[in-house]
Amino acid sequence: MDNVELLLKEILLEIRDLKLEVKELKLKLNENSKPLEQKPLEYKIVNIEKKVNLSEKNETSKKETSDDLVIKYQDSECIRNIEKFLNSKNIKIKTKKEDTILFEDNLSKLANFIGKNYENVKEFVHKLKIDNTKSSGFSMNLKEYSSKKVSDINQLAKWLYDIGFLENYTYKKSPNFLLFAKLNRIPKAINFILGGWMEIYIRNVILKNLYVNKLNGCYIKNYQITLPNEKDFELDLVFKTGDDFFWFETKTGDYQQHIQKYSDFYKMINLSKERAFLVLSDMTQEGADILSDMYEMKVVRLENFEDEFKKSIGVVDEGVFDSAEV
Repeated sequence: MDNVELLLKEILLEIRDLKLEVKELKLKLNENSKPLEQKPLEYKIVNIEKKVNLSEKNETSKKETSDDLVIKYQDSECIRNIEKFLNSKNIKIKTKKEDTILFEDNLSKLANFIGKNYENVKEFVHKLKIDNTKSSGFSMNLKEYSSKKVSDINQLAKWLYDIGFLENYTYKKSPNFLLFAKLNRIPKAINFILGGWMEIYIRNVILKNLYVNKLNGCYIKNYQITLPNEKDFELDLVFKTGDDFFWFETKTGDYQQHIQKYSDFYKMINLSKERAFLVLSDMTQEGADILSDMYEMKVVRLENFEDEFKKSIGVVDEGVFDSAEV
């Protein structure tokens, strides 16, 4: 018996030594490895898990910044034309907002991930919105979900946790398959979860398609305006390309109490139905069709938006965008 115990101790010591050697090898590999260069305008989420160093971000070269699509579509003369168009409808501009989230920012790429995988992550996003009012955290049993759905939800949760938008996040794998998360109730996180992600995603889809199809233009985002009836209104997105103006409103919920207001505004600015979009994240195709007929404006499901926008700018064939997905 003593011999067996001695043999076990020797085996444990050898395992410990092997673990130490593996750690040393990993450290050497990390020291010698070179970071991969990112392709310009790559639309996949990269480096989202790294904490952002604000001082390094501010030192980004002018060339790198000017290559970003947000900068490319911020021509000041073009924006003045959008403002003149609004003024011609007796609309007063109260507050102008600069779009500070670049196309290549990690927050922008995170919005793309939610937009492209919304059907898989929407239950998790909905629970985060509810947690904003309760602030107690919540759990999700993922046992009956598909592997892709489980992967997407956990990927989103981890990224939100890494950038400080979640206060807590844990996931217990088999046999529990239980996820726990708690929203960090800071303004940035709340605004992003309550709908900011969708504004960014829709903006990115538009910018990508204008760029791919070599269309010039510009846009304004989140302008506060006063309507001719003296009521206040916030514009989500207004784009100009060529001689055409486009208005986009995005809603992730509670559209019912606002849809008449949107319909009235659409008629006021007198755009064709192909150039005014109300984009809803949680809507059936039948529901979108009914709303379009009732309120005489274009109501589009989130998953159909890109195809509908392409039609509105006369694009038939699929564009190529550095082999990247939006």
